[in-house]
Amino acid sequence: MKVDMKIAKRKAAMALLHQDTMTVYRQQEVTTDWGGDAFEPVAVYTGIACHLSQKGDYAPAEVTDSTANYRRRLKVFTSSEYDIQPNDILHITHQGDKYVLPAGPAHRYTIHQEIDVKWKGIAEHEDQET
Repeated sequence: MKVDMKIAKRKAAMALLHQDTMTVYRQQEVTTDWGGDAFEPVAVYTGIACHLSQKGDYAPAEVTDSTANYRRRLKVFTSSEYDIQPNDILHITHQGDKYVLPAGPAHRYTIHQEIDVKWKGIAEHEDQET
């Protein structure tokens, strides 16, 4: 009984860190209006408390004279009660910004889980004329 109380307290403490929200979409087979089968993203969880965190490094990719493509390594922290699967699409609101990220492997622990995600972006270079 004491172990359950400790786990509950730790889960509550972790939940305080989850200031972001997430909706999880998963490809599921649906029947179309004309009776055919198709796969569409369906929301399996909505309004999940989470925390989006940068892993601390950028993975350089292609660089040109005007742009630099890069991949930012991110992690999503959330409760371990959710079954987040690789290739789920995570719609995350973080500090007012919205991100759409593919889920990587989820690392589950007793009180939380960490989900690897990658964000691809373009850093544009502005020419400075003197």
